[in-house]
Amino acid sequence: MKHSAGDREQRSEYRLTGRAKVEIELEAADPELRLSAHTVTSYTRDVSAHGIRIETAESVRVGALLNAKVQLSPEERPFELVCEVVWCEATNAGEERWLIGLRMAESEDVRFLDWIEAVAEAMAGE
Repeated sequence: MKHSAGDREQRSEYRLTGRAKVEIELEAADPELRLSAHTVTSYTRDVSAHGIRIETAESVRVGALLNAKVQLSPEERPFELVCEVVWCEATNAGEERWLIGLRMAESEDVRFLDWIEAVAEAMAGE
């Protein structure tokens, strides 16, 4: 992954550019109605300790809190995190695609702390 100072707006931290796999849960499963979760799989455009940017075929509501699994490399287990949708905008690509900015919900949870450490290690390895 490469470092990026940001291309959408002023950012307070460096970002890594690269393709980490992201699965976001747009709707939770409902066992009573026998409905499975509605998820979307995408790849990151960039990654920081506190956020990611992805592109999908579905828009999402700004402010929504979503469960996400982020896999930085195929050899590692995905990080299971909660993300807030900070922005969602249509791309100029002619087909219906959306760029989505997700902010990781900060917590004292070990999963979040492990995520921060993994991103820091990835940045140090560049």
